Amino acid sequence: MDWLTGYRLMQMLVQRQDAEREMSDKLQKMADDKQSAVELTASLQRTLAAAETEKRLAERSAAKLQKDKHDLKKTLNKVSLYRPADSVVVDDV
Repeated sequence: MDWLTGYRLMQMLVQRQDAEREMSDKLQKMADDKQSAVELTASLQRTLAAAETEKRLAERSAAKLQKDKHDLKKTLNKVSLYRPADSVVVDDV
């Protein structure tokens, strides 16, 4: 093998090594991006679960308040039955 062929082979080898290094760097970046996406997804899922729990608690609280309002109206109407005729009956609170 003459020196020119050897030189060209060395150039090709260096180019191939550079290409492999570049691909390796790209693969590492993609793996890092994937890990970041997985972590973000997990964080968003936790946030969503907390929001859904808070929503259920708010809905239960609202239902309890509606029941309490209804019970209070019934109680006020019963109390008004025992008052003199000039009492006011509560229809809507």
